[in-house]
Amino acid sequence: ETMADAEAQAGAQPKTSRLNLVLLFRLFDIAVAVVTLLCVFINKFDGAEFAGVIINIFLIVFSVLIVVFDVWMPAKAQMYVFFYFTGIGRALFFLFIGCLVLPPAEDFPLFAGIVIFIVAILYVLARIFFKFEV
Repeated sequence: ETMADAEAQAGAQPKTSRLNLVLLFRLFDIAVAVVTLLCVFINKFDGAEFAGVIINIFLIVFSVLIVVFDVWMPAKAQMYVFFYFTGIGRALFFLFIGCLVLPPAEDFPLFAGIVIFIVAILYVLARIFFKFEV
């Protein structure tokens, strides 16, 4: 094994680990979207209160946008919601979604809120320790 081969292998490893980190966080994003949608369907627009219906509509839109932005990132969207394309911005957005999910006193929305908060904290930790950007 030559020195160049060893350097090539050492240089290739960070790219692989970065790719794995990106894929892991994309899975986390999809999990947040799915859990949020499940909360909406569990709430079933209960009580037909105006605020509950509006919050559920926002949660549906946010869930769809999370999936769309993970699959396809339009340039116009990056211009208008630039905060979502940074690690800290996405973490704050997920914290906001977690707060919207929490209000019902049911078990699953509480679980969903905790999961969403954990994903948000993971984004912050990845940004701090790995300099990870979305």
